[in-house]
Amino acid sequence: MLRRVKKLINLPNFLTMLRLLLIIPFVFFTIKEDFFSAIIVMLLMFVTELDGTIARALKIESEFGEAFDFIIDEIVSLVIFLALFYARNYLNITTISWMISNLVLTLMLLSTYKRSEKLHKVSKMNKIVGASIQLVFIALLFNIHDLFILSFYFSFFAIISLGITILITVFNERK
Repeated sequence: MLRRVKKLINLPNFLTMLRLLLIIPFVFFTIKEDFFSAIIVMLLMFVTELDGTIARALKIESEFGEAFDFIIDEIVSLVIFLALFYARNYLNITTISWMISNLVLTLMLLSTYKRSEKLHKVSKMNKIVGASIQLVFIALLFNIHDLFILSFYFSFFAIISLGITILITVFNERK
């Protein structure tokens, strides 16, 4: 038991946990509308994204680390967007439904995690969703309204498309 716990305590998993902890000052600075400090904290969070690269370099990759990173990334993303939507006065039924659809998508991806090779194709589509969500983030952070509207609805469409793709893939696997 102790050996298994020691395997989980390593630099990549520490960086993943640090990313989760950094969300606290990010939310604080965002709500206070101190966006310069929020960006500094965000840059620190980006450094912690090297957890997977470090795990591969040190040859200490694990299924736990991969799943832990995925879950923490999704939690951090949702909290970041909640704070930014609040700070930019975009917190409404549309943005809340966007966040709920993103959460449902995350749960769907997690439930199908490591299920089959077919689902790896889904993860490629997830990259498009991720890129569109990053555009929403940039538009919110720098308060670019037109880019926000365009990227928000594109990402909403991408999230729903990916969700449907996952459902079809899982349904076809069960046949």
